[in-house]
Amino acid sequence: MQAASKSLLSQISENAHSPTSNIHSLTTFTHAYSHIFGAANASLSAEDTKILLTYLTRDKPTISYSPSTGVINLSPAQPNTPLTSHDTSIANLKTLLQALEAQIPALESRASSLSQQARDAVSAKNNAAAKAALRSKKLVNDALDKRRANALQLEEILGAIDAAHDQLAMVQAMEDGARVLRRLNAEVGGVERVDRVAEALRERMGEVDDIAAVIDEVGARPVDELELEDELEALERAQKEEKEKAEREARKAEEERKAEEIRRMLAELDEVERRRREALAKDDTKATQDEKESSEAKEPASQPVSQPIQITLPERPAVSTETKTEDVQREKEAVPAS
Repeated sequence: MQAASKSLLSQISENAHSPTSNIHSLTTFTHAYSHIFGAANASLSAEDTKILLTYLTRDKPTISYSPSTGVINLSPAQPNTPLTSHDTSIANLKTLLQALEAQIPALESRASSLSQQARDAVSAKNNAAAKAALRSKKLVNDALDKRRANALQLEEILGAIDAAHDQLAMVQAMEDGARVLRRLNAEVGGVERVDRVAEALRERMGEVDDIAAVIDEVGARPVDELELEDELEALERAQKEEKEKAEREARKAEEERKAEEIRRMLAELDEVERRRREALAKDDTKATQDEKESSEAKEPASQPVSQPIQITLPERPAVSTETKTEDVQREKEAVPAS
């Protein structure tokens, strides 16, 4: 029982968002809080619900519950506060709203079913059945519209009751504030008393200023206006010099920044020019190599050139005349006589 009451009170604090949300009948309370142990666990029966409500009303006074009317106020101003006719009316409105909302899904399902029946009848060329289904669907839609309108009207009534509760609380707060202000204004004593106090305060403050002025005059020496002018000029000159110095430094910093920017741009241009030259040199080298390879490919294959054959004969030794004569004589002697 203690675990159930603790879980119930925790859920009540989470759902308390308007004055009417805390007022229930047994029907609406069971619908809203029957699963206090979680949706996975069994819900409370009607008898368990009554026992829990009696426990929270009598043994652990937290709520207000009337067994005779079945009306419940989950957050009364005081525990066991007697329930009023307003509470009963609100509970009845919420019970009726819940009943209407429970009828709407069934009517919507019925309308959808009749619409499907009409389509099936049209497909089967059964016009009479289609008309009957459409006629029934029209009646169901009319009933559905009425239920929705009634439910909306009840929600508007409950919203107006919540607004009236808020307005009542606001008026009561304003009345309490007016009473407090009335008492405080009476303690203040009215405008006349405030004027007298303010006048007395101004007089006392004036006396303090007069005394301070007299004290300041004691031992005070006259101020040299020329000296003040000199100090003022010195201050203005110093400020001017500081301003000029700051401007010079700003100009110098800007010139250095621009010079650095120019140097950076020149360096980038030099790098671009260097890369361009390298690219041109590579292109020239490649073009020369390609031209050389093309020329070599166009020349015919080299053939051996026929050269005239030169035969060098051995030189004969020079023969003298005497030697030739001797040789002829020997040849004649060797020839036999015929």
